[in-house]
Amino acid sequence: MSHPIRRKVLFGMAGALAMVAVSAQAQQWPSRPIKLVTQYATGGTSDLAARLVGEQLAKRLNTAVIVENKPGAGGRIASSQVAKSMPDGYTLLWTAAIHTTNAAFFDDLGYDTEKDFEPVVQAFALPAVLVVPASSPARTAAEYVKLAKQDPKQATVGYSGTASIPHLMALQFIHSAGLSVSQVGYKGDVPAIQDLLGGHIPAAFVSLGTPVPHVGDGKLRVLAMTGNQHTDLLPGVPTFAEGGVDGMDGFAWFGLVAPAGTPPAIVRRLNTEINDILKNPDLLAAVGKSGATPIGGSAEEFKAFIHKDIAKWKQLAKATNLKITP
Repeated sequence: MSHPIRRKVLFGMAGALAMVAVSAQAQQWPSRPIKLVTQYATGGTSDLAARLVGEQLAKRLNTAVIVENKPGAGGRIASSQVAKSMPDGYTLLWTAAIHTTNAAFFDDLGYDTEKDFEPVVQAFALPAVLVVPASSPARTAAEYVKLAKQDPKQATVGYSGTASIPHLMALQFIHSAGLSVSQVGYKGDVPAIQDLLGGHIPAAFVSLGTPVPHVGDGKLRVLAMTGNQHTDLLPGVPTFAEGGVDGMDGFAWFGLVAPAGTPPAIVRRLNTEINDILKNPDLLAAVGKSGATPIGGSAEEFKAFIHKDIAKWKQLAKATNLKITP
């Protein structure tokens, strides 16, 4: 039987050697393909942004950047995989707002959002919008509130994605407006929009870009958007704050995180490269069709945002007494 002190020394040496190995790899990074794991299936805004950024990153780093889609469990499958990966800069997580909302609404994720990841850069922001059929009498968020209080047939709000920004903004809207309405959850923006078009629900919260084509052909109307900025995709649509509804500042976002312990030099390099990529006009034009706008900034700013965002959603969870089952 080995001596306890000897075992501690051996474990300590093994840990030190592992850190030396990672440090040595960082000096040669990247020397092989990088895997960019995403939390959503192919075809969505997050996937599009990941592939566009990955393509540009591959050119800058002179290595392949492979996007791997790992949807399921509200993003927790992808997050868990990356959290447990070697912190060598070759496995990264292209994450979204569920990175912070999951931390606020689920007690046991299997990982710690703030301790098990190294924030790299926040890349894009995307507001949520309140949409109604074009036949609806409501032309503003305030008018919809009045309508929902008077007419039981109007007292239903759909949303896309459990614990997503559209879901949480729907909750905030209902809470702030003092509404008593039925809530209908959908697996994504598209089925929610289809039910709106079919007249099965009177209103829904979805991501900004999804209803735009149907607004253009006169089938849907967007009443208000979250955040504090307007968009050329929906000219004339006000923010909720402008309509007198407080607390509607939540927005979807995409960004890059790495496993905790990733060498600072790699984090800095990735941050620098992606901040430059976010200035690429062709990339911005492609992503902008969905309503996403670039953010950028330092890794430290992203880390502070994540901490603040988790606290904000925890406060909403407490105010609405919302419980979400994994």
